[in-house]
Amino acid sequence: MEEEPWIERYFLAVNVPPPSDAEAIQILSSAKKRYEAFHNVTYADEALNYAVSHSKRFIPDRALPGIAIDLMDEAGVAVMMRTASLPEEAEDCKKRINFIVHRMENAIANHEFEKARFYEDEERKERQNLRQLSEKYQLKEPEAGTVTVDDIEEVVARLTGIPVTTIRQGRAPDHPPAGNA
Repeated sequence: MEEEPWIERYFLAVNVPPPSDAEAIQILSSAKKRYEAFHNVTYADEALNYAVSHSKRFIPDRALPGIAIDLMDEAGVAVMMRTASLPEEAEDCKKRINFIVHRMENAIANHEFEKARFYEDEERKERQNLRQLSEKYQLKEPEAGTVTVDDIEEVVARLTGIPVTTIRQGRAPDHPPAGNA
């Protein structure tokens, strides 16, 4: 509006204050299930509370709940990556399956049903290959990791450049470091 003053004549500016900490925690709690399903992790309640309180403290130029959700998302990705490492051969097989499925969906969308049938057969072969690799490497379904306060701290450190040790020094007594419990 500063650059285009005429806009002010046609629109009413509405200032929406950021939510309180309690409201932000409630917003994160309602988004928790979707993020858990998406990242195949679980979120500890204290990690969500910590994300709200420390996002305000260490990243004051961004507003709640957006920054707390970003911390929650980044920590979920980090935990997922830590718990879901597969052998390269199995990763390649999964990539081929995704590629084949994408091609099959395109063929169906373009009414190329012969091509789609070919891709369906290819997908079946790759899935069988993945099952064999799972048996060979004794792979199980990846277990869900848990996002903790420590994971949130590591994300805050990465985003701000503040060392994790400095962030942990300011930790409240009810959130002792994971190794000292």
